[in-house]
Amino acid sequence: MPRSKSISWLIDGDDTTCNTDPCVQAIKLAWSQVYWIRSIRLTVNDTDQLINFEIHCSNPTTIARLDNRTIEYMCDMSSNESLLVTGPGLLSLCSLYVNGG
Repeated sequence: MPRSKSISWLIDGDDTTCNTDPCVQAIKLAWSQVYWIRSIRLTVNDTDQLINFEIHCSNPTTIARLDNRTIEYMCDMSSNESLLVTGPGLLSLCSLYVNGG
């Protein structure tokens, strides 16, 4: 998986700065040790893209559409060394938050 030149928009804590790279096909978060993932929250700038993500964790389910730009997915409590997010919604992704258990 090629690495993006800059992910500053993803790690700046600002839900108004978003991806502008049309070549992003996946975002992989990797940890140096096992991490217990409970939920993932995504914020987009194009409301039509809000549900166009694939979350690769243990049994992902949509639990809440928090507003017209933010959705939260729940994962079965399981240990992970990485998290993969794919789908056409990446083009409008602004923020990605991971909540541990």
